[in-house]
Amino acid sequence: MMSTLALTCLLLCSPPHATETPPEPPIELRLAQEARSRLVMQTARIAYSTSSAGSGEQSPSRRFYEWRCAGGDIIVVDLGDEHGVLDRRADGQPDRTRTYAGARHLLYKDDELWMKAEGAPAVNVFTGDKAAALGVRDLRRLGLDAVYLGHDVQEAVKRANVPLTYEVAVETGVTIVSAITDDGRVEWHIDPEKDWSVARTAIIRKSGARAETRYELAQFDGLWFPRRATTFRSLDGGPLTPVMEYDVTRAEFNRGDHPAELRPEDIGVETGTQIDYVDKNCPSRKWDGRSAVGVEEYFERAARGELVQGARVTYELARLRALSVVPPDAPIYIDWAAFETQWETYTRRFIERYRLQDDQAARAWALCNKCQELGGRYVHDRRDRLESLDRNLREAETDRDLSRLEQLAVQRTQLTKPLYDIFHRRLKPGLDELPTAEQRKAVDGDTEK
Repeated sequence: MMSTLALTCLLLCSPPHATETPPEPPIELRLAQEARSRLVMQTARIAYSTSSAGSGEQSPSRRFYEWRCAGGDIIVVDLGDEHGVLDRRADGQPDRTRTYAGARHLLYKDDELWMKAEGAPAVNVFTGDKAAALGVRDLRRLGLDAVYLGHDVQEAVKRANVPLTYEVAVETGVTIVSAITDDGRVEWHIDPEKDWSVARTAIIRKSGARAETRYELAQFDGLWFPRRATTFRSLDGGPLTPVMEYDVTRAEFNRGDHPAELRPEDIGVETGTQIDYVDKNCPSRKWDGRSAVGVEEYFERAARGELVQGARVTYELARLRALSVVPPDAPIYIDWAAFETQWETYTRRFIERYRLQDDQAARAWALCNKCQELGGRYVHDRRDRLESLDRNLREAETDRDLSRLEQLAVQRTQLTKPLYDIFHRRLKPGLDELPTAEQRKAVDGDTEK
């Protein structure tokens, strides 16, 4: 990211110094921080989009989001681009390998990050330190984080162990707070007439301006907040050019109908949703409507009638069972139109998981290519029937006609069974033969214990 590079240059190009505590920010910057604090902006709902300038052969892109907060709880809904597409391939076409291609819902709460695809009967849970990487940031800090959203300059200075001083100046009614290091400065241009809101930030090295962000401020529910934020960057020492824009289309603050807390239910987690912990070595759990419980406990309570599975979870599980009569360790279903990409992904992850050597990886890819050829010939001869079945399945899903859906799914399962056979009888067992005993033990442990 350009802002990461700018921060690194600004704060780390100087030689290391003895550890010292950075000074307190001036009162003007503290007032700007307080105006965006959780005490002032306790709850919020914000609809916004981001657009990035294209580089090389890439064209400019815009992406749409909905953002909510309640104290320290944050929800981000990633709605995708102008066409509602979340993921695209290198050639610009939609990535069809995802089982659920709708909006992506993310909840940051209690130092955990919950991520759920629209309609999915399962949710992934990450440790809280993954929040920024997965796109969850606190929009209340827009303007306060001068380098890039989610990165605090004061904390960066502490980690970099670089001496820092502050200066304050006033120009035409705007207060300019500068954080100065040996190599340059970060500036906040603050408008005291607008609740001490930041109107501009800049990163300036001795060699000249490297980046800046300009904020167009507006009032929402009596509070000043950026309606638009445009970031500029100097490429290779040249003039500042726009590279990124936040565009807020709606913002609400501290309204009576805002909840005081955000919970998994707010991102579509129903009773019965499976909870998979990505960063923890622990088994999956189930959501009982209030908390995560063990799978065995969940089914015991459900059998006693204490729990009623959510309607969407019930429908999705029935739909997936109809679509996919496959072994439990298989992908949810093999998309006949994108099976080659799915098998490439499986092969690549297998190589990475067991850290295969070059000769092993070459055999893995040769096997994958052979299986793709077999599958490709099969699909080519039956493409018309497969496309017709998929059209009928989509109609049945839209109508929520489970009876027709199951009938069509049986036909689809029978027609695509050879693809499952290639995957489960050729590709998967063939790959399983490649790792050495030492490679398997390093990943899976000693299975004979």
